[in-house]
Amino acid sequence: MERPEAIRYPERRSEVVAAVRMLASARESRFALANGPRGDLDYCVHILFDDTYAISDPLMAVGVILFENEVASLEVLRDVLGPLIDELGDVEDETYLADPRWSKVEAAANSAATQMRTNMPPL
Repeated sequence: MERPEAIRYPERRSEVVAAVRMLASARESRFALANGPRGDLDYCVHILFDDTYAISDPLMAVGVILFENEVASLEVLRDVLGPLIDELGDVEDETYLADPRWSKVEAAANSAATQMRTNMPPL
């Protein structure tokens, strides 16, 4: 498979990839327990929605921090996570993790993380 074009801010992209991976394994890690002080849901939301537009408008982030082939999976993640955030608001992470819809968030995040990994350079 041909490697996609380079992106402008690879460091910022790394933060996005980390946030998506945290969402994909949130129940297992219980966010902060495994990921340190910056590993909570609030951090993930800020990175993905506020700081980078990676989820709120992934098409706008193409070439900046995302590759075009990642847009669809991030839109799916936005479509399951966004309404949950709108409904639950600023509550403890455990409230989100206990919500029956969280499994859809994890599945969408896992799919997005898998797609993003295909664009990572080999180590």
